[in-house]
Amino acid sequence: TYQISKYPGGVTSDTEEGKTLADGDIVHLITDVTGGTIYYTLGTGNPVNGGTAGNAVTISGEPGQDISLKAAAVAPGTRMTGSYAAFQYKLRDQLAAPHASIMTNTVLTEETNLILKANKGKIYYTIDGTLPDRNSYLYEYPIILYQDTTVQAIAMEDGYESSAVSIFVYTFAEKVKGLSASKPSGVLEAGETIWLTSENGEAEIYYTTNGSNPD
Repeated sequence: TYQISKYPGGVTSDTEEGKTLADGDIVHLITDVTGGTIYYTLGTGNPVNGGTAGNAVTISGEPGQDISLKAAAVAPGTRMTGSYAAFQYKLRDQLAAPHASIMTNTVLTEETNLILKANKGKIYYTIDGTLPDRNSYLYEYPIILYQDTTVQAIAMEDGYESSAVSIFVYTFAEKVKGLSASKPSGVLEAGETIWLTSENGEAEIYYTTNGSNPD
């Protein structure tokens, strides 16, 4: 008694060949061989020699990678033949990570607007130390930095693998405290010296005498 399958290797798939898949997607293999056991391989292996038994195949790999799935069914009491089915798939491409208008680890001295950009996709971000996802803030306007802040951002779009998470760390310079003069404002004698001091002994003090702002 012989069984004649209508599929190469006695196996077909529930996932259309050539389809682009996400990392971790599962392809289910189906056989019309009564009581048949399906053996499969991913990549260059041959299911006829050393394939894995099973009908649910988890697809994984690098973004944009071509995936070759090969499978064959064996009826009870028979030997594996050299015929097998081959299915070709592709993993989704990954979006590039967002970048920022200000280099990470920059020390700021005043309130600043931070601009995020991505080559493709929408940007989601957090400032509370958690990893960003679609439930995080959607970036639409510049982020106002006014205190020490860590921004984590990700690019996301349907049909693509999410980007890696970009992390941007910003701190604000410590403000000098307790700036004072050896003589209060008032009238000075010609050649009189005024000493400027700060509670922060390491601070450098800049001054002007023409009414302009020191820097």
